[in-house]
Amino acid sequence: MARSSGGVRGRWCGHCHPRPHAGPRRHAWHVPVSPALWSVKLRGGVGRRFIEVESRFRYVADASRTSHRSGVPPTGFPPRAPDPRDAAPAGGRVLSTRISAVLFDFGGVLTTSVYEAFEAFGAALGVDPRLPLRLLAKDEQSGALLVAHEEGRLGQREFEDGFAERLRAHGADIQGAGLLSRMQQELRPDQAMLDLVAEVRGAGRPVGLLSNSLGDDCYAGFDLESMFDAVVISGDIGVRKPSRRAYAVACERLGTRPEETVMVDDLEHNIVAARRAGLAGIVHREAATTAEELRNLLRV
Repeated sequence: MARSSGGVRGRWCGHCHPRPHAGPRRHAWHVPVSPALWSVKLRGGVGRRFIEVESRFRYVADASRTSHRSGVPPTGFPPRAPDPRDAAPAGGRVLSTRISAVLFDFGGVLTTSVYEAFEAFGAALGVDPRLPLRLLAKDEQSGALLVAHEEGRLGQREFEDGFAERLRAHGADIQGAGLLSRMQQELRPDQAMLDLVAEVRGAGRPVGLLSNSLGDDCYAGFDLESMFDAVVISGDIGVRKPSRRAYAVACERLGTRPEETVMVDDLEHNIVAARRAGLAGIVHREAATTAEELRNLLRV
């Protein structure tokens, strides 16, 4: 059935979503506009299904809030929330006077590259150096172990034993004990980034840490409480990046609003999630570039 909302015509599709409960079938809203102007992305959550349509506006429909009687989601396409990327000049750098606080990731931002450390671990096992990263990213069992560990639902030794089993299944000769220490043994502090944290905080800007934990000793040697105004670790709060809740908790503990905060992370999908949660974002590659972007944002 054709419907019109916000000047955009579309149709309901009766075959998009299965029944999660005993109510009527959920429906998706299909907008007949050029594929060059929009994209549809589905991402799952516990008991929830999201549909996001991105073009000149953004609409997020939460199927868990759809009426069980009517099967009709909220009508209308509300204006897209302000996005710091919209203010980027031709050079691509985001400049904003409203950003006043910073959240830093840990591994790969305050340390040397996590990717390189994991590849060195893979090489030391005598297998494809990319095997550990590939399993964590694409192997369902390995990914489930990582998520459960980072959210604090699975202890270090349980994760090590489980991941060692997955590595052995792919040709590696390794036992679980000490696996995480071996995986991270090539990580070193990045002094330039530690100096940047101190510089930003010395300029009077709130500075926090938002990190997905990996092992009981991954922060050994870092006095996080003295370095940051707020420290948020995934295993302590039971939720991990890229969950919106992780960014919300970090901003709350830092005493800032998302729109006043920028996230610095080496994983692009974590920055995409931060932006969708209302924060600005910087994908970290090396200290000099990150420092320049951050100083421009903060005007320090």
